[in-house]
Amino acid sequence: MASLHGGCSDFTDGSSSEDGGDPMVSMPNPPSTQAQPPTKTPIPVTMEAIGALMADHHKKIADDVVLLREDIKGITNRLGAVEATSTNHTSQIADLLAAIRDMQQKTRQHEQQLAAHEDKSRRNNIKLRGVADSVPEAELPHFIRRLLTELLNPKAAKATILEEIFRIPRPAKAPPAASGDLILQFQSFRDRKVILEVVRAQPTYPFEGMTLSFYADLSDGTLAWRRSMSPFTALLRLHQIRYRWGPGRTLIIDKEGTKHVIQDMQEATGTLGLLGLPTEPLAPATPSAGQTRPHRRYSASAPEFVPRRPPADSYAKATT
Repeated sequence: MASLHGGCSDFTDGSSSEDGGDPMVSMPNPPSTQAQPPTKTPIPVTMEAIGALMADHHKKIADDVVLLREDIKGITNRLGAVEATSTNHTSQIADLLAAIRDMQQKTRQHEQQLAAHEDKSRRNNIKLRGVADSVPEAELPHFIRRLLTELLNPKAAKATILEEIFRIPRPAKAPPAASGDLILQFQSFRDRKVILEVVRAQPTYPFEGMTLSFYADLSDGTLAWRRSMSPFTALLRLHQIRYRWGPGRTLIIDKEGTKHVIQDMQEATGTLGLLGLPTEPLAPATPSAGQTRPHRRYSASAPEFVPRRPPADSYAKATT
């Protein structure tokens, strides 16, 4: 037993006998003098690190906010410039549209004036269709003189003065066998008017084996305008309302002593109620691609043509 106690002396503190303790109970090892790494950071140090981190984040956020404000300010300035430019462009576009409308109106006025001048220059002309190309150009004056003699009384035909006779090219859409129209230019408007009055009862006139038609010599612009008014004139004819073409681009309606002057389809639509017709919108007629250009005939068809001699006073001045 002594040896056992002797072997364990290093594990006792030598006071077990005095304390009455068991000499066999071992005591804990004394703390080591070597420094051990701490297992937890002290609280003051942690709060200081968090504060520094927050201050760093706050500075970054403040810097980002400053940059964001500068970007927003730049965007706002650019957006203001864009809005100002857009407003300026809108104003300029409105001015341009107004100028375009004014120019279009002036262009239409100029076209009407040009057509009126052209129609006036053709005022004494008659367009004669149906004269075969086989009639030589040198024979045309004699041919027309025989035609006028048959249409009018010989004295009036002799007094009718023709300034010029010429043939115009055949229209591109005309049949291949069709001949070119003749333009008869009279010295007096009275002669032209009387001849058209004579042939008014018949759209075609047979002469020397040919079928002739008489038309007013109008400009292409006036003819196109009259074609565009065809829906309105067809409605007038359907309700037996008399009308006549006026000078230039005008349509004159005479109903119950009241005259209406129409210059475009808008005015025609506004006149429907005044004429007692259904007030439905009218659209200008547009010819199709293959449609040939119609010509105004001076009369409706009749079973046969009977030449009418003009009144004696019609050529009183011409024959004296």
